[in-house]
Amino acid sequence: MYNLREFLGRQSPDGGTALFSTGTTPTPQTAAWEWLLTQDTILASSAMGGETYRILQRYALQVFRYTILFDNGATYLTEWADGSISECDYPGVTCNSLSIVTELSLNGVDFVTTLPEELVLLSSLTSLSLHNNAIYGTLPTVYGGFSKLEDLYLYGNELTGTMPTEYATMPKMKRVDGSFNSLTGTIPTEYGLSTTLERFDYEFNALHGTIPNEMFSNSNLCISGNRLNGTIPTELGSIKMLKTIRLHNNELTGTIPTELENMSDLGDFFLHNNMLTGSIPTTFGTFTNTWGLDVSNNALTGTIPTELSLLTSSLASHLALENNMLNGTIPTVLGRLREVKDLRLANNQFVGTIPSQLGFLTKLSNKLTLSQNQLTGKIPSELGELTELKSLELEFNAGLTGTFPPHLGNMTALLDFIAYGNNITGSVPAAMCANLGNQLSRLEVDCDVSCSCCAEFCF
Repeated sequence: MYNLREFLGRQSPDGGTALFSTGTTPTPQTAAWEWLLTQDTILASSAMGGETYRILQRYALQVFRYTILFDNGATYLTEWADGSISECDYPGVTCNSLSIVTELSLNGVDFVTTLPEELVLLSSLTSLSLHNNAIYGTLPTVYGGFSKLEDLYLYGNELTGTMPTEYATMPKMKRVDGSFNSLTGTIPTEYGLSTTLERFDYEFNALHGTIPNEMFSNSNLCISGNRLNGTIPTELGSIKMLKTIRLHNNELTGTIPTELENMSDLGDFFLHNNMLTGSIPTTFGTFTNTWGLDVSNNALTGTIPTELSLLTSSLASHLALENNMLNGTIPTVLGRLREVKDLRLANNQFVGTIPSQLGFLTKLSNKLTLSQNQLTGKIPSELGELTELKSLELEFNAGLTGTFPPHLGNMTALLDFIAYGNNITGSVPAAMCANLGNQLSRLEVDCDVSCSCCAEFCF
């Protein structure tokens, strides 16, 4: 039989340097080679001379096992240590009908390890999923040699370093997710030039610099929670296939492009927690498939476009405009958003009365926040129709007057009712106090309001 060590050395990404190490401490590569020689009964019995891919598969997987073993000082993947079973029967490994490894999935195992270069010897791998572990170190550039890889999921680890440009040239890559790591550097333009990449997820890392215009050719662009700066390019509006844009929690400046009328397939559009200025584009009303729209925590000005009411059937998650400098009245046509579950308008400069039409939003099941504005008039009794709502926040609107409508007592799903810092008098509906301790846990009003069960705030 040929010299196994020399064969593995020729195939190894490092040319066999680690495999031929002469140090006193074994490397994962030398340990894997010795395992093949002394414990792999399948290799010994079948003489895989004509199935070199099987040898390389078993070697690559054993290098990974020993890398984990040496890093942790504890036994992981014990089933992989059995030399009498096929690698296709290893937990986390999937093969095709020819016993070729096509998927490696070891998620949430919590092992501490680096990524060995030898995994690239799994040349037919279509999916590599190692998310939610404690993998550290840098991303091996040799993984750019995966010619059939479509999915790469490495989120929720402790990876550092930069994003290899080599990954952008994988000919079959469709989805890559390196979110929730500690990756640094800028986003290579090459990722935006890929003709196969459909989803690019690198949220909550430490990436900086501007977003290459080419990146908006991906149908799903998720790069929130970094330190990206600059402006959102106007070219964004010319990309019809965009489905997800998540740019929140960055340092983006400038205005939201108005050239957005072609983005009819957009599912969610998250720009919150940036430093954006200007007004909300009226073209938001063309997002006929958008289920979530969040531009909160910026420095936006102007009024709420009435065109948002056109999202009557799609906007099923949330509309968040809070913590800006928006003004004018709250459009009554927002009452047409019958599918929305979360409406947040707090901490702006809205004036006028609370539209009674908000009572039509009977699928509101999370929050309705109207606090810290300049709203006036009475609380409309129609809000009592929001029987699925969990939180109603009306505090710090000094112009709110009158009494609490008894109909508010019908809001039996409420967890929080906050209405202090207003000029409301009278008493809290008895049904609300009856619900306190059952469902309602936070009930806060002014001292001028009669309420034996409230946590009182005096101003």
